Amino acid sequence: MPQTPVVADGGRAERTERREKKADDRRDELRAAVTTILAEKKLPMTRKELWDALPDGLRVNEVLFKELLLEGVGSEWEREGSQGGGFKYWSIGG
Repeated sequence: MPQTPVVADGGRAERTERREKKADDRRDELRAAVTTILAEKKLPMTRKELWDALPDGLRVNEVLFKELLLEGVGSEWEREGSQGGGFKYWSIGG
């Protein structure tokens, strides 16, 4: 019977895996909230308006929020720039 090698990492691999899973879940929850807000508003919204419309529990990491907005452009929502006013985002479906 082959022996399973013992990894002496003090459980770091498990903790890392749990942390990554939690981050992925948080990202998915944030993406779903942005998608829902844009679909319900049916009007272009600035990044600030979107941030303010998020539930309190999701308004935690603004850097993640900004990254997620950029990732979703073209696939989940669209954006347009306005002079001095920043970008506005809207749902592709609406």
